[in-house]
Amino acid sequence: MLGFVKKDLLLVKNNFKNILIALVIYALFIITNEMDASFIIPFMMFMAIVSTFSYDDYNKWNTYAVTLPGGRKNVVKGKYMVTIILILGVSILGLILSLTFSGLMGNFDLEYTLSSCLGYFAAIIFMISVLYPIIFKYGSEKGRIAMFILSLLFIAIVGIVSKFKFKFSKEFLVFFDNYGLFIVLGIVILLFIASYFISLRIYKKKEF
Repeated sequence: MLGFVKKDLLLVKNNFKNILIALVIYALFIITNEMDASFIIPFMMFMAIVSTFSYDDYNKWNTYAVTLPGGRKNVVKGKYMVTIILILGVSILGLILSLTFSGLMGNFDLEYTLSSCLGYFAAIIFMISVLYPIIFKYGSEKGRIAMFILSLLFIAIVGIVSKFKFKFSKEFLVFFDNYGLFIVLGIVILLFIASYFISLRIYKKKEF
């Protein structure tokens, strides 16, 4: 499996320039204090990881990989391992940069920055958990279409929900304020694990 992980890391390295551009944009947003741009780095890394599926399809990598011992299982496991390594890594990097820049700008807020980074991390993991089984089933091109549709659907749902005025008890609001983010993180982690087993089942049955 280590070879599969190295292969995807090398593919992601090809997008290093785009990641550097994301870092520059992120720094500009922080310096100008226009908005919270913590999502930029994890999102760019997410796009870079998804692009590895396109490389695999273009070079017919899967046809070769499935002939190797444990190939099907290691292909899926490798994708999910690379995803964990890179998304977790850039989330930590984003947190460090946010704290550094906010400290330099004199608006240091540890709780807000930490919550933002964890929130974006949870959102990216959720998108990956839904998208990966689709890509393993239908391929990278249809997967990109699915990602676009999911993004629009997510925005639409948020927009619709935001129009409703929900009334919650004070106790619930206090509980959610204290533990809500951790509950959401727990749910998306479970979803990520379930996504892995779904993708593995799909890939084991797929013909090349």
